[in-house]
Amino acid sequence: MTAQWLTPHVDDLGPPDADEFAPHLSDGNGHDRPGEQAKPGKPRFELVPFNELRPGTEPDYLVAGLIPRVGIVVIWGPPKCGKSFWTFDLTMHVALGWPYRGRRVEAGTVVYCAFEGAAGFKKRAEAFRRHHELEAEPAFYLLAARACAVLIVHHCGVNDTRPRGHTSLTGAVDAQLAVARDSANNIVVSVEWLKDGAEGEQVVSRLEPVRVGADEAGHPLTSCVVIEGEPSAVREIKTAVKLSRSAKALRDAIVEALDAHGADTVIRGNTVRAVALGNVRDEFAKRYVTAETDKTKVANAKSKAFRRSLDRLPAGFGLGAHDGAELVWRA
Repeated sequence: MTAQWLTPHVDDLGPPDADEFAPHLSDGNGHDRPGEQAKPGKPRFELVPFNELRPGTEPDYLVAGLIPRVGIVVIWGPPKCGKSFWTFDLTMHVALGWPYRGRRVEAGTVVYCAFEGAAGFKKRAEAFRRHHELEAEPAFYLLAARACAVLIVHHCGVNDTRPRGHTSLTGAVDAQLAVARDSANNIVVSVEWLKDGAEGEQVVSRLEPVRVGADEAGHPLTSCVVIEGEPSAVREIKTAVKLSRSAKALRDAIVEALDAHGADTVIRGNTVRAVALGNVRDEFAKRYVTAETDKTKVANAKSKAFRRSLDRLPAGFGLGAHDGAELVWRA
């Protein structure tokens, strides 16, 4: 299993040359014909003659019934459910050419791109090595993220209570900072979540205009610099952005359930987006993490947390009975 990237070079972004789409002789499987060398400036787009479009003999899978030989595979689930452990074990079977749970495996080189949680892979590799008493050197390579921080500047969702898009983003980050304006037009940055750190800290700033020149007509050109704001502005937003773990799980569960299962419904004379409470409960169970290990206790803990969080429904949502069903809607 090999990761590949196709990235245009800066100098490739202009109009294409005439040779860009020139036919490139191929054997139909992405390889040059024997005895024919690729010319300098080989075109990016390969044209294969019709009479060479023949099926190959390669298997169409890496792991039969699970992983195709070529393509994009999504392995998804809520945080801390074992996704990366399972994927690591699966790819090790490919690297070693071992059958996987009775399924045929096409052996190959694995390049595992660990762009989060890479520090723990040495321990995972050692655990695999010891458990399987591994002596062979598998064709497995780890491509870890460099020792740097990646800052994603993102928009909020429609109801401005969470980052826009799927909650898989928030499940993968090491820190989440919320930015808002207060009534004094200050920029307030709040720490919503920080791995191995304290939540709730805030930084208050404001923008100060600076003249940077003039245009051809003599009109001033301005920009802004960020300077420290008044600390008194902190208290205004602090209570609004601080949410408990269960409240965050409920808020994300409602948004996800509304997106996936919601429908326009007339409630109290207004048309709103509503969803069955059961759908919200299912999404909450995926997101709420408990320290319990027994399945019955896990289910009970999640059920209790869900009921408690409903008593403090996040702002912007409504809850009630409609036509004999319990619904949650976006207010």
